[in-house]
Amino acid sequence: EIDLGETLERDLERISQLKGNFRFSPEGESSYTGWYSEQDRLLGIGQPAVEDSRFASYCERRATHLRKLMMILSASRCDDLVIGKEDFARAVKILTTAERKMGWTFGGLGKAKNSDVQQTVMDYIQKVKITTRSAVLSKFYRDVDVTTLIEIEKTLEEMKWMNVQFNLNTKEKIYRFNETK
Repeated sequence: EIDLGETLERDLERISQLKGNFRFSPEGESSYTGWYSEQDRLLGIGQPAVEDSRFASYCERRATHLRKLMMILSASRCDDLVIGKEDFARAVKILTTAERKMGWTFGGLGKAKNSDVQQTVMDYIQKVKITTRSAVLSKFYRDVDVTTLIEIEKTLEEMKWMNVQFNLNTKEKIYRFNETK
């Protein structure tokens, strides 16, 4: 670990000394311009990369984020300040992986009256996969009452985000996270 730490320190020092402008290799430029054109086309027909309306301005800056990632990856790979096809591919993978969970960042923010507690309940159900209404009420009794939980339950069921069943033996509502959603 000490050797690895020293190597990392030297590499970061080398990166901090880089000067000049980044430029694309022919393959890197071709990959990026093709991607950019497709993103612009999709945005123009109302199909942004992140469908959540809270990220509309992010989608407009998405290409800038990708370029910055490509520069970071190029600098971590070598000193020539050339963005190659491999830097583009890695940057797209990092960006799209992050975007899959971006909605969670603002999960509790919204105009619905219970969006904050609904997100808390969703996070819990997704984590445990199967639970009961009474377990959720017991866990979140400070944040949600039974009437509110029933509203949340109906919303999540209508979204097909979870399935709700009634256990006749225990007389209990069972919440099951829908893994396919």
